[in-house]
Order: sequence, then structure tokens, then C-alpha cells
Amino acid sequence: MFTLMSAKYTSRQIRTCFLFLLGCCAILQGCKKNMPAPVQPPFNDYGKITVDGSDYRTVAIGSQTWTVDNYQGKGGFVYPIAGDPLGAWYPQYVALYDVVLPPLWRVPTVADFNQLTANVSKKADAAGNYTAGAEVATLVNKLHFLNTPTGYYYYQTAVAYRFDKNSAYYLTSDINFPGSNWYNNYAYKLNSTGAGIVLLDSAGMVTCTLLRFVKDN
Repeated sequence: MFTLMSAKYTSRQIRTCFLFLLGCCAILQGCKKNMPAPVQPPFNDYGKITVDGSDYRTVAIGSQTWTVDNYQGKGGFVYPIAGDPLGAWYPQYVALYDVVLPPLWRVPTVADFNQLTANVSKKADAAGNYTAGAEVATLVNKLHFLNTPTGYYYYQTAVAYRFDKNSAYYLTSDINFPGSNWYNNYAYKLNSTGAGIVLLDSAGMVTCTLLRFVKDN
């Protein structure tokens, strides 16, 4: 008799616990419906900085963080050309003295661009600068250093000459000849087949190229 009653009591207990759990599940489902959906960032791997009132996306690449978007602030030369992306090209003196950056950010040096390229290539040219060939696809895509093939400009008074619109040229802060009025600038050249440091001999005119920013992580 005692055994039968214990078995009956155990069965009832199990049934009660089961119903209790079902009720808890229903309550939890109701709460879940009323909870706001989690907010997902639009770009998991992008940050941003604000320069001169405008936001620019940033991405960590190795031990550095780079801006992904070309700078479009004051002091640049804008030349809209049919079929080409609208861009702004900056002379070195504007980038170094007129652009106010957040703390720790800077106009990239030749060494910064070499470090960028070293993420995908260990080859160096005769001057010891890192170069990329087929690896440039990784530089452009995986590392998010997006290429805008806008070429570069030599500027003198109201006359501008545009060269190599199949490549992107990015400004460096390195001065080749101090006191040379910002002529003969080093730039970082990037296109679909390669990347590396080049010297732009401006023949007495001011060199204007695209502008990105960098900081150490």
C-alpha cells in the first residue's frame, strides 16, 4: 500500500513540475516579445573620427588604425571630371599645417605606408620601401584600404595638370628637400596591380594628392 501511494504521489509531482515549467516558458516568451531587439553596429570592423566637423570611417590594420575614406575638408583642390569620382587633392603644406586632427592621429609618413604594405608583402625595392604586386588585392579588399583611382595633380597658380588617373596617390608627410616649397613629394601609389612609395617630381609646381590619416594602436 505504501509503495503504491508513493508511486502515485511521485507521478503527480512530476506532472505538477512539468506544468510549472510550461508556465515558466510561456512567461519567458512573453517577456522576450516585449524586449527590444539588440542593436547591431552597421560596420563591425569600422570606427570613426571627426575632422573639421565631418566623420571618417576608420579600420584597424595590424598595429595601426587608418581612415578608410579620403579626406574632403577645407584647403583641397577639387576637380570634378566626367566619369571620375569626385575627389579632393591636397598639397603637403595644407595637410601638415591647416588640418587639425584628433589626438594621436597624424598625416602618414613613408614609414607608415611601408608598415601598411608589410601586412601583405615582405618585398622591398632598391630604396628599401615595401612594395606589393599581386598582394595588392588583399591590401585593397581584406585590409579595407580602398582604392580611388583619381591620379594626382601638379598645381601652379590657376593651372593644374592631372596625371595617371588609373592609380591613387596618397600624401605622405616626408619632405624630400627641406625648404623646397613642398615640391618633389613622396607619395604612396596604389592601383590594381601594385602599391608602393614613389617620388613625384613636380618640376617646380605644388604636388597635390589624396589624403588619409593614421594612428598607432
